[in-house]
Amino acid sequence: MKFIMTVASRIWIGVAGLALLAIGCGPQPKPAGKVSGSVSYNGQVVEEGLVNFRSAAGIGAQAPLENGEFRIEGLLDAGDYKVYLSAPLPEPQPPGSNPEAVAPFLVPARFCSPATTPVEVTVSEGENMLQIEFTDDPNATPEPTVETESSDQE
Repeated sequence: MKFIMTVASRIWIGVAGLALLAIGCGPQPKPAGKVSGSVSYNGQVVEEGLVNFRSAAGIGAQAPLENGEFRIEGLLDAGDYKVYLSAPLPEPQPPGSNPEAVAPFLVPARFCSPATTPVEVTVSEGENMLQIEFTDDPNATPEPTVETESSDQE
């Protein structure tokens, strides 16, 4: 009887050890950050529209601009992203009504596509407060300023 208890105990310890090992070896979450900030075009605040982020892997996010400021809901994987703009979405109209004239979106088309935008940002783990500048100056390299805070410093 003592032999059976010893074997059963060893099996139980082995199963418990494997369970702990399986829990510890699961996929680790990717580093990610919270992203917010402001957007300007040639030094002027882009009051409305959408700011879009897209990585080379196709990961992306979008946020509305309100008075030139935005906040991505949730987390965005850490890494490099192309940044481009989209015109604001028109307000829904009641059926049968005449649609209101939409104000022109005065940002050049090259800033409205991930394929042509020259603006790139790097999202880091933790808080990312971005000041994104789109500029027509061909001699200027669009360098968004980034303020990051590691979540470890709280």
